[in-house]
Amino acid sequence: MKKTSFTLTELVTVMLVITIVITVSMPLTKKKFDKIDSAAYYMGYTMMKDISANAYPDIKDEIRPDVPCDIKINGRCVDTEKGAFSPTPLTKSECTNKRTKLGISFCTENYDYWAGAVDECGGKEYLFSAADIASLINYLGVYPSDVLIEANTSGNYPADLSPLFNLGFTPFNNAVWIWANAEVTNKQTNVRSLRYNLTQLQLVNRVTSYAQGICFVKNESNLCEKIVETYNISESNCNASMSSVATAAATGDFSSLTPHIILSNGLKIYIANEMEPLSILSGAGVEEDDKSAFTIYIDVNGKSGKSELFNDVFPYYLLYSGKVVPGYDTVSRSGGNNNEHLSINVVYDDYTTDLRQIKLLMRNANFQSAACAIGIIKSPNYCQGKTQYEICKDIVHDCRMIINEPVKVF
Repeated sequence: MKKTSFTLTELVTVMLVITIVITVSMPLTKKKFDKIDSAAYYMGYTMMKDISANAYPDIKDEIRPDVPCDIKINGRCVDTEKGAFSPTPLTKSECTNKRTKLGISFCTENYDYWAGAVDECGGKEYLFSAADIASLINYLGVYPSDVLIEANTSGNYPADLSPLFNLGFTPFNNAVWIWANAEVTNKQTNVRSLRYNLTQLQLVNRVTSYAQGICFVKNESNLCEKIVETYNISESNCNASMSSVATAAATGDFSSLTPHIILSNGLKIYIANEMEPLSILSGAGVEEDDKSAFTIYIDVNGKSGKSELFNDVFPYYLLYSGKVVPGYDTVSRSGGNNNEHLSINVVYDDYTTDLRQIKLLMRNANFQSAACAIGIIKSPNYCQGKTQYEICKDIVHDCRMIINEPVKVF
């Protein structure tokens, strides 16, 4: 006879089995997601290590974070090695092709000397503004010390133009003419005209051939272009704003930001700055090559996830020395201070016996603790009170980190 119902004992047994399955599977499911997060962070970190090894060396020689600064105007280094120059004009088509990269708004002339000056400096922001020119001539002492030249100042004053000649400026009609970087109209821009007894800020047409330019030091690396050249990518936009990345980092929201690069594996890369000194890496005892870095954010979930800082978007510092240092959240454990994101063992060589022994110093440590313990990172700002182990100050013991690769759970 076919059974059409269950006894109470059988029903209780089935419910008990279901309860056990749910109780066991929920932690396993959570652990699976934890492992996926760990694997994603590890992929972001190893991508940065790969960039450091394969893309960065080709551009390192172009980067000058510690360039000598003979003259600094408004916080920026003047390119005194290049000095003043007479620009080669751009044609209208040349100007149009370079307009976006150089920051030029208008391209209307076929002999555009101003656009040529912008091009030679590498972008409008590297050509002097009217305020920068005023600061330069005050710094050089072209006019008497009691005469302060400001951006729009014009007047009759006794002057000594020889400091300008020392920078490579040459006179035309008994005056030095210096291009300013503002586009006043679609055809005109400003020049500063300096005579022995007169300073003027004047509007001139961009076909003016006798004005000269002077540049701020351009310290651009083309890191984005080099990454695109080196790896398989899905999308790239190397002209995307770096300042927008810094703004997104300040708010924590990257969801509406255009990445500089989307790799074929889905990682989204945002470059926040060119190679520059960073306070997080500064402090007593830090080697010069470890004080400057690119700040790079990687969305390790790609197109999925929240695109939120320290949730699925993480900062990494690519140091001038080539080291890769994960940033971390100072409020909670995320990134370089979380051993669930990156787990590290620290080992060292022991020679107390006749045979070299490799001994464990730290197990399952986060990057911050491990790197500071062995002295790879010495900045007190990054290490936040963590100190280098004495045994690791002796290079004989060769303290080193071993990254624990996460096990992927599918």
